[in-house]
Amino acid sequence: MTTIETPRLILRRLTPADMDAYYEAVFADPDVMRYLAARRPLPRDAFEARIPAMLMDHWEQHGFGPWVVIRKTDDRLIGHAGLRYWPDSTEVEVLYALTPSTWGQGLATEAARASLRYGFDTLNLERIIAAAFAENVASRRVLAKCGMREVGPFTWRELELVRYECERPPTAQSAG
Repeated sequence: MTTIETPRLILRRLTPADMDAYYEAVFADPDVMRYLAARRPLPRDAFEARIPAMLMDHWEQHGFGPWVVIRKTDDRLIGHAGLRYWPDSTEVEVLYALTPSTWGQGLATEAARASLRYGFDTLNLERIIAAAFAENVASRRVLAKCGMREVGPFTWRELELVRYECERPPTAQSAG
């Protein structure tokens, strides 16, 4: 099981014991969900029918996927972060969603940077993409802090988004 530790976070795979905390941290929260594709909280039965299987299936099929994010100071599940294939595409995206009580503390940036490092260093990806709603200024700031470059607006499933990209950074060996 792949687990990543950062100074303040543990990123690990979802377990059945996580379901209540995961649902409450992300999918039941209207402030979080306004910036995800559904745009509103998911009913618990819809969450249980789709989300856990989607995360676990991605790991089983591809050997990577989103992790739940645990804050080390209190072992609290505060959201998710990681990598996944963009729907109906061969491109891999970095994604994250954290509970509002953690916003503004740099935790999303910490989780996204760890995810990008994993994608480039462990999975040997050449490029990783991201998408954010134009009005989600905080998320767009996270992507910029992580070194992602804004490519421009695009429409996906009738949602107006902004696309970001990041190329594999040069390694020390290739630099010199």
